[in-house]
Amino acid sequence: MNFESHLSEIASADCLTHRPVDSDACADPFEATLSALRAPLDYPAMTDAIVPGDTVAIAVDPNTPQISQILSAVLQLLQESDADGISVVVGDEALPSTMQAIAEVVGDAAEVEIHQPTNREALRFLGPDASAYPIYLNQLLVDADFVLPITCSRCGDLD
Repeated sequence: MNFESHLSEIASADCLTHRPVDSDACADPFEATLSALRAPLDYPAMTDAIVPGDTVAIAVDPNTPQISQILSAVLQLLQESDADGISVVVGDEALPSTMQAIAEVVGDAAEVEIHQPTNREALRFLGPDASAYPIYLNQLLVDADFVLPITCSRCGDLD
């Protein structure tokens, strides 16, 4: 078996070096999120990328630090957009306390759903992978016109 990495061939491979982040490094995650979504690198502002009638899905990694503040900022900006509907899809490893906090932040602004990877009715076929195996994702993510993932990197992400 050959486990040789091809990452050195990628121009931005140096960004994949694991550097632990101090969880207190972001003093105001709400403002940092607003700033990042209003002026992202190499992409229009989130509100400019959403056109009237678009459905929006937010894919939430429940292990993201300060998720309530981040999600609150995202929802505030989405209220300024012409989005027709907003869904929040939360990873299935979410603790009940995390789900409660997310539900409190979201309120009536969006539909909240826990991703259920074993529920075939909740999935949609996205396409085949390189080996022709089918890829299925949550139907809200596949059907959305605009998808915003909220996640944090983990050491295993480079696998």
